[in-house]
Amino acid sequence: MPLTKAVLHQPAEEIAANLGGTVFSASAGFVRRWAKRHNLVNISLWVTGGSAAADVEASRQRMEEIRAQIEAFDPEQINNMNETGLHFWCLPSRAYVSVGSRRRARGSKAMKNKDGVTVVLEVNATESHKIPVAVIDKAAVPLCCKSSRAPCPFPNFSKQSAWIGDMYEKWFNTVFVPAVRARTRLPCVLVVDNCGPHGKLENPKGANFPLPPNVTSVHQPLDAGNIFALNRCYEGRLLSLVIGDF
Repeated sequence: MPLTKAVLHQPAEEIAANLGGTVFSASAGFVRRWAKRHNLVNISLWVTGGSAAADVEASRQRMEEIRAQIEAFDPEQINNMNETGLHFWCLPSRAYVSVGSRRRARGSKAMKNKDGVTVVLEVNATESHKIPVAVIDKAAVPLCCKSSRAPCPFPNFSKQSAWIGDMYEKWFNTVFVPAVRARTRLPCVLVVDNCGPHGKLENPKGANFPLPPNVTSVHQPLDAGNIFALNRCYEGRLLSLVIGDF
């Protein structure tokens, strides 16, 4: 298991509680100072990703056109949708290690575990309306929601590849449109990424605005913070369960 901030946070809170501490907080600064005292550094166990700067510059004109088109809509009616993969067994790729072993540190296979589902997120521009998170999984009924357990608390779609693809139209018609129409009858717009099925959808109940390719990390609000926050929150919950089993 990588020695991450989340791994260090929970034991520190428990120790403080056992010692009778009432105002202690295992903040990021506390973890950094603790690591420094013990000669630990935080490293990335592998490197991924690149820069979207070139694509942002190339798509500048298209983004200006999109902004001009959606200016006619009230911010309450401008919605943003994006999906992300949630690898529910995947451990973090950063860890604290001793300074002497930083060049020898390696990750484990659990850090590349690809077992996962797709979660679909949606929110309007003012963040006053959020549609329940939808999940796309290979299973028709998730194991945790079988008949003997609680009913599924979220919209669930079954697809062999567990990616949204041609499920987008079904999600649009069965989740997005009913949720929006329950709140307002005014025209609405949905800003999405450049995935093929997104651009092909034509529906009189809502205008569809696909963004240019490879710029969602810069121009899409959900990519700019919400998805990261969701994954960090889930990661913290996962690690707290794993730590509890030790």
